[in-house]
Amino acid sequence: MTLRDRVASLLKETVCRGKDFNISDEDSLLESGLLDSLGMLELVEVLKKRLGVIVDEDDLMPENLDSVAALTAFLERKGVQG
Repeated sequence: MTLRDRVASLLKETVCRGKDFNISDEDSLLESGLLDSLGMLELVEVLKKRLGVIVDEDDLMPENLDSVAALTAFLERKGVQG
């Protein structure tokens, strides 16, 4: 499984909880309504628990967490592998 696939699966099962997840890798999770500010915090906890990723306060930007592609790139920079 690729890191992108892991990210999509993780989002679908934990953050989106049953909501339709038919978005492209570049679509904004915030603008699509799949993620809100509370969901963003939940996502950070999931990343910590499931992948061991520490998300610093400086990392909490849409550029890092607002799409499947952005999140995948962010995790790659943090050293997470597929």
